[in-house]
Amino acid sequence: MKLNALFATLLLATTTCASATVLTFDSVAVSGCSDGAAYMAGFGITVTGAASARICNSAPVGGAQAYSGSNLLLLDNPPPSNSTYTYFFTFTSPVANVSFVRTQINPDSTGPAWTATALSASSSVLTSTGEGTTFAPSAQVFSLNANGIASIRFDTDNTSARTYNTPPIDDLSFSSVPEPGTLPLTVMAILGTVLWRRKTQSARDPR
Repeated sequence: MKLNALFATLLLATTTCASATVLTFDSVAVSGCSDGAAYMAGFGITVTGAASARICNSAPVGGAQAYSGSNLLLLDNPPPSNSTYTYFFTFTSPVANVSFVRTQINPDSTGPAWTATALSASSSVLTSTGEGTTFAPSAQVFSLNANGIASIRFDTDNTSARTYNTPPIDDLSFSSVPEPGTLPLTVMAILGTVLWRRKTQSARDPR
C-alpha cells in the first residue's frame, strides 16, 4: 500500500511541476528606447503583426512608468493614427498561465481599448482578458490562465486617438508546459518492478 501511495505521488509530481519565466526587461541597457525583438526571441517569443517591440526606460515614453525596475515593453509602432491594430506573441513551445502588468500611465496620457486572447496551437480560443479606454490608469495585472497557450493575439482600438496604440507592458510571466522527467520515470519503473515481484512472491508463498 505504501508503495502504491509513493507511486501515485511521483506521478502527480511529474505532471504538475512547471518552471516560471518572468521578463522584466531590465537587463537591457537602453537610453530612450531599443529594439526588443531579439530580447523577446531569447525567451522563445516572436512578435508579429501591426506592432514593433521596443524596450524603453520610463522617462522618454510619454507617460507610461515601468512597474518594476526601470524598463518596460512598448508595442506602439506606427504612431497613433486613429486605427485598430492586431499583433501576436507566438511561443516556440506551448506555455501556461500567462500574466503581465499593463503599466501606469501618467496624467494627461491615455490608453486604448484592447483585448488579449490566448490561442492553442490549432488557433482555438482558450481564454481572454482586456479593458476599455483608460485615462491615466494605475498599473494593473492581467492574467490568461490556461494550459497549452501557443500564442496571444492582441486586438487594440485606437480610433479615439489615445496616447498609445497598445498597452505598455511590464513583468511578462509564463510557465512552461511540464513534461515528465527522466528520473521520476525511472523511479516509477523500479517501483513497478518491485510491485510485480511482491505479487509474484505472494502467489508462491500464500502465507
